Parts: sequence; C-alpha cells; structure tokens
Amino acid sequence: MNSIRLLVVLCGSALVSLGLLAQGTSQASSQAVGEGLFILSFSESNLGNAPKPQSEVINMIANTPSTLAFTVDIVLADGSKLHESWQGAPDGVLRPLKNARGGEQDSLRRVGDDLVADNVLDDGTKLHEEVRFSKDGNTMTIAKVVHSAKGDSPMITAVFHKGR
Repeated sequence: MNSIRLLVVLCGSALVSLGLLAQGTSQASSQAVGEGLFILSFSESNLGNAPKPQSEVINMIANTPSTLAFTVDIVLADGSKLHESWQGAPDGVLRPLKNARGGEQDSLRRVGDDLVADNVLDDGTKLHEEVRFSKDGNTMTIAKVVHSAKGDSPMITAVFHKGR
C-alpha cells in the first residue's frame, strides 16, 4: 500500500508542477505549454520500484500569472482510478491537492524559467521536485526526491508529452 501511495504522490505532485512551469517558461508560449492535456510517457520515465500506473493524464484548465487550475486522472496498477485537482497561485504557500490519497499539500514557486515544488503528506513525508520544459514546450521533465522517515528515495524522473 505504501508503494502505491508513493507512486500516487509522485505522479500527483508531478502534475501539480506542470501548470506552474508551463506559465513560467520563456522558451514557449503559454498557449503551447500552459493549456490542454499532458500524458505520462512510461518508456521515457524512471518511476522507481513502485507499481506503475496504467495511465496518467493532466488537464490544465487555467494557467495565468496569478492562478493555476488542473485535474489529474490516474489509473493505478490495480485498475482503480484516482481523480485529483489543484488550484492556487505559484507563491510558495502550501495548498491541498484535492482527493489525494492520504492527504497532500503542495507548495509551488518559480525559479527563473523552472519550477520548484515542495510538497508535504499528512504522515510527514516530503517531496522536492524540479521541473523543466523542452524548448518547444511539448515535453516536460520532472526530477524528484522523496524524503520520508525511512530515508530519501533515489531520484525519480517523469516525462510527459503534450497530447491532442
């Protein structure tokens, strides 16, 4: 159960990161990276030892300098579905990731063209993520580390491509 929760946390947090970086990047227009569907590429990602989800899609609903809103739809390895949502500003304030299993709060801020997300679970587990987009805005790469009572996880990399 902990490995499923970890994967959901990792993927959900990755999705939170998408919107903020999309608005912050100067390499591609907001329209190109800030709205629409983004799909996890399993073949290009290294999600660690946790069970891999069957699918994961982010729908960016709003992406302005003051507001981000998105939904995340994940089909977990066991076939169960998870629908999460987040709305807020990229101001570094912790806000709840709605419908997250086990509870999660996400804090997002921009650092230049990149995004840094620091997220906290109800059990005290923390995630640190750094997000970068390709020059054309169609590929997002998220590098993350999980800090828990059991120690730090190896670096996990998730790659998403803009869908149609």
